[in-house]
Amino acid sequence: KRLLAEYSEDVVKELHQRASHWFANNGDALSATAHALAAKDYEYAACLIAPQSQRWMRRGEVSTILKYLNQLPRDLVWNQWELCLWSGWAFAVRGDLSPAVDWTNQLEALITPLMQDATLKENGPIPSELQNAYAQVLAIRSIIARQNKDFVSAIELSEQALRLVPDEHRDLQTIISALLSSAVLEAGDFDQAESLLHSTRQKAYRTDNPFIAFTLLLNESALAVMRGQLQRAHDLNEEALRLAQTGSMERLVFLPQLRLGRVNYFWNQLI
Repeated sequence: KRLLAEYSEDVVKELHQRASHWFANNGDALSATAHALAAKDYEYAACLIAPQSQRWMRRGEVSTILKYLNQLPRDLVWNQWELCLWSGWAFAVRGDLSPAVDWTNQLEALITPLMQDATLKENGPIPSELQNAYAQVLAIRSIIARQNKDFVSAIELSEQALRLVPDEHRDLQTIISALLSSAVLEAGDFDQAESLLHSTRQKAYRTDNPFIAFTLLLNESALAVMRGQLQRAHDLNEEALRLAQTGSMERLVFLPQLRLGRVNYFWNQLI
């Protein structure tokens, strides 16, 4: 209150900008983002939000991504492919299909000429960051197709996306493999789904992606229940519960707890 009462708007803005850069240089990206937004330095805020969005997505914090992107001018987000990418992911994962389609179409529109220019200039392969971005266009569309119950398209899109991701980008491969396993499971191919779920979960552990591993455990437990394998379902949910309790996913512990309750109900263990 004293600051706002005693200093001009320009001085306050400059202080927020200085604070933002200080926090960024000292490893506190979240505080840096808050001060950049307070200063209305949206370009710098966008540079901070894009890399943080990847970490938020790894923890399943979709609402956090949208919270910060919504504080930026829409035109700024609309014209930066990195921000369109996280908008598309966030809306698709949340199940808001119409904006997911819009942001993903815009993402493709932005990166396609960049891919074409890179190919013409370099006379060689497309840069990996653009190739990965296009793979994620297909991955997001796979989510949209699965939510529309078009499992054939969902599987095909995930498989196409996987073929585009270089071997060294194992984290992205793991995420897309998880999408593929979910589509195969919902399509009713339980044998292939079981194999994909298990192998992808091992990849998630190796690439240190606990949110994907957690999601796969829940899917594996659901498949085990459908097959009448209640002990296996119980064990998988116990593992998911431990993972949520020891990671950054405490808000999700209710999911394996609910499923454990269901298994105990089937066993007639009602207390």
